[in-house]
Amino acid sequence: MANYKIWMSYDLGLGEEAAKKNDKQYQEKYQKRYNAMMSWLKKFDAIECGKSMALIECSTEETDYIGDLIRDLNNAGIKDEDGIRIYVVIADNISINYNNGFQNKDTQRILFAGFIIGKRQQAPWEDNPKDRYYNVDVKF
Repeated sequence: MANYKIWMSYDLGLGEEAAKKNDKQYQEKYQKRYNAMMSWLKKFDAIECGKSMALIECSTEETDYIGDLIRDLNNAGIKDEDGIRIYVVIADNISINYNNGFQNKDTQRILFAGFIIGKRQQAPWEDNPKDRYYNVDVKF
């Protein structure tokens, strides 16, 4: 059985314009997504790491741990639709001190870093988006 640490950044896709307009339909959709995500994070006893960022520790015998993670999120109601974006960094063999960050073990590996739902968007600070970065996931 493999043990993994997953840092997850999530954007549930409520556009700022919809929020400003007080659009009830968008707010209800967002609330449903928010509740599904919070339930999913609670199931894994996730650790809060900042706004829309969490750390999850899990074990699996699956070799397709990314596919397994996506299926589990989909089953919880978090799907690739309407602006939802989830970026993960998956590692194994990391010892974590929850007050001071993580410490490497000799065999620590980053296994994957990239979007598992959604895709990269133009950053607010970019005048000219760098196309080369928009479809890049890192597999180690």
